[in-house]
Amino acid sequence: MRQSKDKLTVIKYNGDGDAEFFIKKDPACFAANEGEDGNNNQVDTKLYTIIIMGTSDFARTLLFDAVCLIDESETSIAATERASQTVSLQTKSMERMIVNGTSQIRLVNFPLIASDLRISTNVMSRLSKYPEIHAIIMTIQNGNLELPIRQQNEVSFMYSLILRRAFYNCCIVNVFEPTDSFDSNAASAQLSTFLEQFTQKHCLTQPSMNSFCFNIGDLKQSIIHEDPLRVATKLFRSVMYSLHTAFLSFFKTVKNAPPITPSDLTLVSKIKRLETMLSRRIDNPSGHVRRLMAIVQQHSLTDFAVYCRNNANNVTPFDQHDWKKATDYWGKVNVRITSILTYIEYLLYL
Repeated sequence: MRQSKDKLTVIKYNGDGDAEFFIKKDPACFAANEGEDGNNNQVDTKLYTIIIMGTSDFARTLLFDAVCLIDESETSIAATERASQTVSLQTKSMERMIVNGTSQIRLVNFPLIASDLRISTNVMSRLSKYPEIHAIIMTIQNGNLELPIRQQNEVSFMYSLILRRAFYNCCIVNVFEPTDSFDSNAASAQLSTFLEQFTQKHCLTQPSMNSFCFNIGDLKQSIIHEDPLRVATKLFRSVMYSLHTAFLSFFKTVKNAPPITPSDLTLVSKIKRLETMLSRRIDNPSGHVRRLMAIVQQHSLTDFAVYCRNNANNVTPFDQHDWKKATDYWGKVNVRITSILTYIEYLLYL
């Protein structure tokens, strides 16, 4: 059995189907996670923040804990020691640091509740506390051949939180148990189909490949049918290897992409307010209203942005020279719209 020099890990399932991770690290590993190597020398690291969100506590936290097992030197390790620190699915640790090469990754376990999907203000506020967000992962839990409306809405909610230009900073992960009619290939194809349709609907230049699946059925099988002291099976290592490979592949795509900043999130909030104002004026919209609709379609990934794209009649969005004319016009018509436009202009041209 292979063992890491600094980390021993075992995963087991209790009678309720919940998973527990047992992790043991030596002091050198903790030092590396804090920016030092084993010789107390500073390691030149860059911090990346990745948000793992979702309404399913089980799916989100299982993915969060599993990704936290990524080690700088080995992709996945399983061991048989019980004398170790226990981290359960109900862990209170909502943020953890992992090291990959010279990159330091802050993982954030970010729960969502049903009301968040209706009113995003609280979510935007919580996200804004991070100076930079390099990626957002939405976890869903689905084993049906059709992607249910609920899961579609959750994924669409993630995209509604970001600017259009940050589309490729996002990823979808399905944490699922396979059935006779739904395996890993079906799960992957389902996410690919959703992303292709989403790309077409929003007229994005190319589809996102940022999705993967976490087959916990194989993970359970590798543990349940083994002696509890001998869980480091070939199947277990294969499952964890596949997960970590998929995660690190996504991480590579966002490492050099512009991060999502608090200013970006504020801009999204202002555009959402503009959407609310425009939704009252969409019947026979004037040329001035269509120009505002063009702003929404240019920067947003909401359903209203799709409506604007289909009904703005190809009106050109504002350039830097058009804002004064627009604010002068709307200052005489609707002061609140003028205020929103002034804020949007400021954030766009910081």
